[in-house]
Parts: sequence; structure tokens; C-alpha cells
Amino acid sequence: MKLNTGFLIIILLLGYSSVAQKIIVSGQESSGKLKWADFRGTPDPQSNFYASTAYNFSYSFGKILPVGDSLIISDFEFVLEFDEFKSWVVKRKETDELLAHEQGHFNLGILNGREAINLIKGAKFTKENIRTRPGELLQDISKKYSDMSVLYDAETKHSMDKEQQGKWNGFFKEQLPTLY
Repeated sequence: MKLNTGFLIIILLLGYSSVAQKIIVSGQESSGKLKWADFRGTPDPQSNFYASTAYNFSYSFGKILPVGDSLIISDFEFVLEFDEFKSWVVKRKETDELLAHEQGHFNLGILNGREAINLIKGAKFTKENIRTRPGELLQDISKKYSDMSVLYDAETKHSMDKEQQGKWNGFFKEQLPTLY
């Protein structure tokens, strides 16, 4: 049986590649499950809402390896960090329902990272686009999840529409079963 050399090289390279998502909550690596104690920011007195969730993400690329006429990124890390000092809740408004809604916003960040990893892991680039295309793809994914967060708030009316919140909670449970 004759093996295709290019296929064998790809299999070997993927074995040495590293793609990872790190989730940081309160300074510690985490599964991503939030609790009210993680919300340490000062509530915005101008806000009409009882809570707000903020997070940051970053990514880094490691090795870029040639595979035939293409290039692949063999090391990619996506870090999602809950911003505990920009995330806040109004005292005595900390309900389980509101926390589930805020968890949903953070879940969208987790899903953003997951999609970014899957995209980069399977992508092939060229010498001409390796400096710009990965960032463009990741920016597109970020916009998708930012837009989804706006839709999430609109459909759930910031957690007040229980039926819509229940639908979104079901979506999150389906997508991230280890959190539930």
C-alpha cells in the first residue's frame, strides 16, 4: 500500500500542532462558569440594567508551516478573559435568572473562541495572505458574535422575556454542555 507523502506530512504536522482555548475568570483558568462573586466592578449609575458582563480576548500564532503550496498555522491559542472589574451587578438584584442571562453573554465569548480555533485549525493560507488573512477571518468571527450578543439582548429584552431567555439557555446548553 502506497501512502501519499503530502497526506502523511499533514498528519504528522497536525500531531505536533497545538490549538487551545484558555478561559480565565477571576485570574484563574476556568471552565467559564460565572458566579456573582466574579462581578467586582462598580455599577454604572447611568445604566437602566441590573448587571453588565465584560470580557476581553486575545490570540496568538505560533509556527507557520509549509504544506505543499499552502501554509498552515500549527500553534494557535485563543484566550478569553472575564473582565471582573468592568463586569458589575447592582446589589440585591443578584438573581439566578439574571446570572444565567449574563452567563449567556460570556458563553458567546466562549463560542467565539471555539469557532476561531476550528477555523484556524482547518485553514490553509498562502505566502501572499498569511500576514493579513488570519486576522481578517478572526475579525469576522468576532463581529459575528458581537452582533449575536446584540440580538441576544434584543430577543430576551435583557432577560425580561422568559420564553426567549429559555430558548437561548437551551441553545447554550446544547453548545456548551460541560457548563450545564
